[in-house]
Amino acid sequence: MTDIFLSYASQDRERVIPLVEALEADGYSVWWDRNIRPGPSFDREIETALKETSCMVVVWSHDSVESEWVRNEVDDGARRGILVPVLIDDVLPPLAYRRRQSANLAGWAGERDGEYQQLLTGIRAILDGSGEAGAGTSSLPSPLSTRQPRRAKSSRVGTMMAGSVVGALLATVALISYLNWDTRSPYHTSYHYDLAFAEHAPIAFVGAASLGNGRMAFTISPDGKRVVYVGLEDGLFRLYMRELDGHEARALQGTENAYGPFFSPNSRWIGFFVGNQMKKVRVEGGDPVTLAEVTYSTGASWGTNNEIVVATDEGDRLQSISAQGGKAEILLEKWANFSDLLPGDSKMLVSLRPDLEISVLDIATGDLETLSVRGSDPRYENGFLFFTREGSLYAMRFDPATLETGVTPVPVLTSLRVEVYGRGQWSVSASGTLLYASGFSVVQSPFQWVRGTTATEQLEFSPRLRGSFEISPDGRLLAVVERSAGDDEIWLYDLLTGQSRKLTIGGNNDQPLVWMPNGNSIIYHKALPSGYVAYLHELDVSKADEPVLPEVYGGDVRISSVSSDGRYYGTYNRKGLWVVDSETNEKIDLPGTDSDSWGTAIAPNGRAVVYTSSESGTYQNFLQPLPPTGQRYQISRAGDAEEPRWSPDGTKVYYRSGRRIMAVSVTISPEISIGAPEVFFEGEFVNVGGRSYDIDRKGQQALVLRDVSTSSSSVRVITNWFDIVERMVAESER
Repeated sequence: MTDIFLSYASQDRERVIPLVEALEADGYSVWWDRNIRPGPSFDREIETALKETSCMVVVWSHDSVESEWVRNEVDDGARRGILVPVLIDDVLPPLAYRRRQSANLAGWAGERDGEYQQLLTGIRAILDGSGEAGAGTSSLPSPLSTRQPRRAKSSRVGTMMAGSVVGALLATVALISYLNWDTRSPYHTSYHYDLAFAEHAPIAFVGAASLGNGRMAFTISPDGKRVVYVGLEDGLFRLYMRELDGHEARALQGTENAYGPFFSPNSRWIGFFVGNQMKKVRVEGGDPVTLAEVTYSTGASWGTNNEIVVATDEGDRLQSISAQGGKAEILLEKWANFSDLLPGDSKMLVSLRPDLEISVLDIATGDLETLSVRGSDPRYENGFLFFTREGSLYAMRFDPATLETGVTPVPVLTSLRVEVYGRGQWSVSASGTLLYASGFSVVQSPFQWVRGTTATEQLEFSPRLRGSFEISPDGRLLAVVERSAGDDEIWLYDLLTGQSRKLTIGGNNDQPLVWMPNGNSIIYHKALPSGYVAYLHELDVSKADEPVLPEVYGGDVRISSVSSDGRYYGTYNRKGLWVVDSETNEKIDLPGTDSDSWGTAIAPNGRAVVYTSSESGTYQNFLQPLPPTGQRYQISRAGDAEEPRWSPDGTKVYYRSGRRIMAVSVTISPEISIGAPEVFFEGEFVNVGGRSYDIDRKGQQALVLRDVSTSSSSVRVITNWFDIVERMVAESER
């Protein structure tokens, strides 16, 4: 048992370290979550620590006052009368807690007198049993509302035990907390609890999804009666369904290797994907019906007009398909990734790359209207626009008829699992019952060296939102695309010392990243209105970065590789692939390549090139000799093959295939010879887009962002969630 449970926002982790150290120096044991990551075990540790602690210190800051997670913890501390508040920013705590006087440590530099002593007095009062700290009149400014404080009520804990059946979901429900409003409140009681799944069939976030990218792993029906999720049992992924108020779940036959489930508006059908097919099945069961062939779908939205809008080709196309099946109609050919139909089914929300501008697409005209807000995975529910940023879900008022939005987005869910490209793992019914997976953005996963099926070493870098990355030719430096405050920048890490520095400024700096052979400069790409433009950054020279290619090549051309002598660049855009001779500026076209090809990887000696093509309907890697002869050789066997790269000595080609990194022996001279692909690594790692792995200089191990929480034994449930959102948005508008 610990003396103190510290409740704070994860964004304040570095700021609370001095406070923890001071309290421990004064002889108190402190529980906080510095050494564990979000996920199922994280939740259980928090619940155990909450039960066993004698005192809760809540750290109020700009971030924590907006954190639903912190509020849930504080509800428990307030109910038990063990709450001690402290301020590290000049903020008003949430309305329900303003009557408790807070020690003000804003600007605190570690002094052991004054406000810090007031904090210790409050802690001692709790631990000695002499009363609740801070109860009574607050020294903070007056509340902005005349609503009376909540009356304390006893907690309620409900448990639903499931029976044991094959493929069943254990419906163990642990009630954590709920909101109590006085009788004059317009809001309803909101229950917060965990919905636990059977250990033999946990929810799988990535599962059988194409390319190893996480899709929606669960969904609640619009009428709030049923939950469908992707489960993993005995090595097989399939859909499971249960009544929300029931005790058992059943596997839906014919849904093996399914991913991305979604409901029809009337809650009677479940749509889903298997490979490159979109299917549907009745909630009562039966044989699934194949609706259409869809390539690399990222999700779908089922309209009341019985049309399904599906994002295909990793979000590059939006297509409309009848729920009865039939030919697809292309609505938009622009990177939209995820989309959500608005009421009336004539318009839909999209988030457009590269700036993640949330826009409204008029389906009939194809016109796009920008909403002047940035985010991913936009959805409309109950008068609000929801979208993700980093590992949080935001909300703002939105009128789908006039397209008018509120002033400022409000974070309504923190510690949310967010997949690559921003898909949030949450689903809500029409009546406001919310299901969500706690966690963080998967692109904050740690860097790890891997080989075979094991991780050999984790790099101890601070967690950040990371994308494509490249190791320098000498193996010492790591260049990474990182996102912070909505801007994409290139960062450089020293793999020996762990030191880092930012290489670029101004935002919109992106992959591919390509080291020049001498290791003293690196190519990156800047997203401009004309498209992506390759720039060269010299590490130790103080001069402005310059475009790599001459203007004759125009905009929107990406360089994805360079030969070992620095002479030849492998390039591509939406029209095809070619090689550029940097000495003569000659453009060498690769025959048979078009918009379905990308990722040009030149052999170190410049005698061959490998690339990815989707012309067959699935991603495969091909090799062509240089100069081109018109011949090409397929080097991959199974589908979902992408991200080819050469070994430094030019004897192997590596590529990604879903959860695997493959290696193929290649001989270019005197004649081309290609061996059988072999598994170099197999396991969970994040497909960040661009390059998701790199190989060390000796070819012994791969560096990846390792997803450590691809499954979960539970999701969180909040009832009457729309009331909570309304309250949070209303408070921000005062």
